[in-house]
Amino acid sequence: MDNTAAMYAVGAAVVGGAATYFMFGSSNEKQSKKSEKTSNDVKPKSTPPAKVVQVDAGPNEKRRARKAMQRERRQAEEAAAEAARKAAAEKERIRIARLDKEMREAAAKRHAAQQAEAAQRKKERLEQMKAEEKERAERKAARVAAEEKAKKEAKERAAARAKLAEEQKAADTESAKRRAEKKKKQAEEHARRKREREEAERRVREAEEARKAKIAEEEAEAAAIRKAERDLEAMKRSKSANWEQAAEAAGKARDQKRKEKAERQQRRIEKNSARAAEKLKVEIEIATAVAEEKTSAAVPALTDGGDAAPASSAKFTIERAIPDEPEPEEEAEEDDSLVERVKSAGDYLRESESELHAMQIKIKNIKSRTDKISGHVLNLSTGVKDADKQNKGKSKAEKKKPEATKPDPLAAPASVPTPSEAYTTYADDAALGKPAPSLDTLEYIKGDPIKLGNGKVTLIQIFAKFAKGDYTTVQGVSDIAAKFGDRAQYLGISIDPAKEEAESFIKKIGTSMPEIYIDNLTVPYPLAWDQGKTVKEAFRKLSGLMALGQSATFLVDGNSVIVWREQFGQGYPPAKGQLEEQLRRLLKGETLLNNGPNPKQADEEDEEEEMDVGDVDSDDDLGLGF
Repeated sequence: MDNTAAMYAVGAAVVGGAATYFMFGSSNEKQSKKSEKTSNDVKPKSTPPAKVVQVDAGPNEKRRARKAMQRERRQAEEAAAEAARKAAAEKERIRIARLDKEMREAAAKRHAAQQAEAAQRKKERLEQMKAEEKERAERKAARVAAEEKAKKEAKERAAARAKLAEEQKAADTESAKRRAEKKKKQAEEHARRKREREEAERRVREAEEARKAKIAEEEAEAAAIRKAERDLEAMKRSKSANWEQAAEAAGKARDQKRKEKAERQQRRIEKNSARAAEKLKVEIEIATAVAEEKTSAAVPALTDGGDAAPASSAKFTIERAIPDEPEPEEEAEEDDSLVERVKSAGDYLRESESELHAMQIKIKNIKSRTDKISGHVLNLSTGVKDADKQNKGKSKAEKKKPEATKPDPLAAPASVPTPSEAYTTYADDAALGKPAPSLDTLEYIKGDPIKLGNGKVTLIQIFAKFAKGDYTTVQGVSDIAAKFGDRAQYLGISIDPAKEEAESFIKKIGTSMPEIYIDNLTVPYPLAWDQGKTVKEAFRKLSGLMALGQSATFLVDGNSVIVWREQFGQGYPPAKGQLEEQLRRLLKGETLLNNGPNPKQADEEDEEEEMDVGDVDSDDDLGLGF
């Protein structure tokens, strides 16, 4: 580059000198040649030299001579200067010609080098074009192969979807058939147990009616005996001449009456005890039957949507089957009034001693029968008490047994539920690995505020009071909180439109909801209201979803980073998902479950590639939802 600039500078100097030469030198040379030609053309006349006459020069002559000498000297100087100039011009011309020749030779060499370089570049460009053409051909061949492979894989996916649809349809048919058979068996079992309960109630009613009839008969016989005794006593008093003996006999009679009255009360207490024992026995039988029915109906209710029997039927049956007897105090008051009426009428009765003897024999027979009945009732009550003690012992043993064998909540389970594809959380979920949003805008309606981070794992659940499907998720999170305890912290966020609606949800805590299989709704963790759904929208944006439904749950680690997101709903409680296992692994420091990338996104990318190719038919997802 420097040599080229120097050559261009020399060329410019040469061109400038040549221009100067041609402008001045050529004109002077032409003038000198013209003057030489003119002088050569004018031939001198051959005249003899004039005779010089020596005369005295005057002042003018001398001046003229001096001027002539000056002119000749100047002409000689000009001639010398012209000759020197011509020599310099000739020398400059020779130099310029030499420089011009060198420049031409350098330009020729440079042109030749440029031609060679251009030829080399052309050659390289041709080789590059050939390589690119070869590469394009290879890419085209690879694209054609990829298109063929994509076509083949698309056909295989379509066949797999069709096969899966057929298998799913067959499984649904089989499941529906099993559910129908199970419901039929449950209906038959329910009808059988209902018949058994009705039969037991009928037997209880018949036994109660027979018992009442027997008691009425015994009371009638006792009343007749008391009447006969009073008549006999009155007759004795009337026949007795000694009033003192009559008064003594009357006192003894009153003592005997009090004794009989105490015996009657004792028998009445024993009868009431027997009725209570019988009532307890029937209650235990019916409660056991209802518990068995609930146990058998609970499992299909969770899977097939069966209805559980109402728990209030046992109490209704017992109360209807065994009515309460009157209190002993009321009967005692009735007996007292009866004794007073008998006393007022006893003075007018007269009977013989033979009738009294016969009545005493009857009394002995009735007492013997009463003793037998009391012994039978005592044995029955003793058996019921023993059975009750055995049941209580069993219940205590059953209660103590789980405490002794209480499992470790952080121990690995025997199996992990496999979520349905619609509720599966994949490894490429947009929310995973992102910092959780702030919870400062929440207004707490139950419990103390929750702070994320600080090394504490947090389970967050979104719900709404108006959405009953969320209640199963709330109860599921409550079960998880009861299992892991204070190893983690839990928070329920209400997205109800008004805070009053969120606060009214607290009134539902502790209630039973059999229609969604919740025996007792428990919420042992704080609840907060999300005004304007600010926190929910923040979670939705992090998840990259168009909408975030209720029953969404998030696991946040001790560094306030979301490590798991799972969606639940009515019919899909947390017990069927992976939330509990993920929390256990997070608390224990184990690697979380990984469901791999979302296959739906991969299928969409394949379909986009197929659309770009233009030769592959995009296959429908057959309406299977994946």
